[in-house]
Amino acid sequence: MLPIVMQMRSSLVLALISVFVAGGASAANAVTEQARNKTVVTRYLNSLDGSDGPAVARQVLSPGYRLLRAEFSNLAINAKGSQFEKTSQPLAQALADRSTSIVRMIAEGDRVAVQYRIRGRHKANLYGIAATGKEINIDAGAIFKLADGRITEGWFMADEAGLLLQLGVTLPARSDGLRPSAPAGDARPGDEVLGGLLARPVDSPAYRNTLRVAAYKSGHPPAGILPASGSPFAKISRHGFTHLAASGTQLGQGDKATPQAFPARVDKIESLIAEGNLVAIQFQVTGTNTKTLYGLPPSNTQVAVYEFAIMTFEGDAWTDAWFLGDDLGMLQQLGGPPDFWFISKTTP
Repeated sequence: MLPIVMQMRSSLVLALISVFVAGGASAANAVTEQARNKTVVTRYLNSLDGSDGPAVARQVLSPGYRLLRAEFSNLAINAKGSQFEKTSQPLAQALADRSTSIVRMIAEGDRVAVQYRIRGRHKANLYGIAATGKEINIDAGAIFKLADGRITEGWFMADEAGLLLQLGVTLPARSDGLRPSAPAGDARPGDEVLGGLLARPVDSPAYRNTLRVAAYKSGHPPAGILPASGSPFAKISRHGFTHLAASGTQLGQGDKATPQAFPARVDKIESLIAEGNLVAIQFQVTGTNTKTLYGLPPSNTQVAVYEFAIMTFEGDAWTDAWFLGDDLGMLQQLGGPPDFWFISKTTP
């Protein structure tokens, strides 16, 4: 009897070792994939600065690569099909001497999220904006999807309102009177995303951090995930729709933010990417504008406007929230005055 028991124990030990080794190998492969994906994305972003961009793109972008949104999507869409289309110069010429500085990068599975800055000089016609010679230094965010070491999808969002402010110009007005803005993609309500996470719990800091971020974008989070009152994070290092808020403050309307301007607001999530103590989220602010937004009168229009954010955690503490909102897209969809960014210069 004893030899049979010992044989069973030996088999169990071998099975456990096999599971451990397989699990370790799987984890190692995941780490390797994430590191490789970060390297590919870094190479691609850095190539946007110079003449080797097209050559690098041919190497790192998959044959079926999909550009879901460009860095200056609102500017490009405003120029497309208008009198500005023929005068616009290639982006590399319009924003010469470009440099791309990666601030933070987060990789999980087949996706990579990046917070970065774009610097350059406005030397040629930029989507209908004549050269000003001025330098720009703006925030940007991106989400990439990869397969077999190549980028299959790319989504970008630069601070276009910040660019206009630094150039000292408004968005060029189309002769047809249209005010198009970048469209939003498919996304799921925060409640739905949160429900999916709660149905598949994982005992890891990354899961708990992701759960809290999803709960923050949910309309009805269960008790215990977020604090019962007050902000869930200690500080905000950059506010969403920061340029709209700055103009609203000049008008004495700084407290009229999106929650009150869109009483039935629903946040819809496209991406949640977690690594270490960071979580990146790409989401849409959706709803009908029935009350003033930072001094803009209610338009009673429905909007779907992007925000990109990176959240920082230390243990169980949510320490920081950094947001990049599509200020220009929001203003375009609401039909607000194009010079709203310069309200501080035009009011006493």
